[in-house]
Amino acid sequence: MSDKKKQKLEEEAKRKEQKAKEEENRRKRRSEQKDEEDMLTAESKQRIILQGSGNLLKEAESRLSEAILLGDMDKISIAHGLLEVARQRMDSATTSLADITVKHKACFDKKKSERNGESSADKTKKQKKH
Repeated sequence: MSDKKKQKLEEEAKRKEQKAKEEENRRKRRSEQKDEEDMLTAESKQRIILQGSGNLLKEAESRLSEAILLGDMDKISIAHGLLEVARQRMDSATTSLADITVKHKACFDKKKSERNGESSADKTKKQKKH
């Protein structure tokens, strides 16, 4: 085989390899974007739950103080139950938000290290060329 044919085959192989790398990078970016969107959606839902729980807590406090003034044990019991539900929902939402924050930080750190890795790899390539 002539040198020109070998060179053309090598160039074609490099182009195919480069295309494959670019496609893999696109897939990775799409996956990362979807993960980020999912995290933002989950975070938004948990914040809504947290806000609703805060409203429930205010309502339960109001009912409890009214029931205490009236001395109505049934209403006190109901208000106490509402307080417990609000507390549990707030705890659950807070825990979920903390988990989401940890995942978000992990994704950010991964992107940052990939960027740093790419930039140092680019520097190495440039140094080898010169």
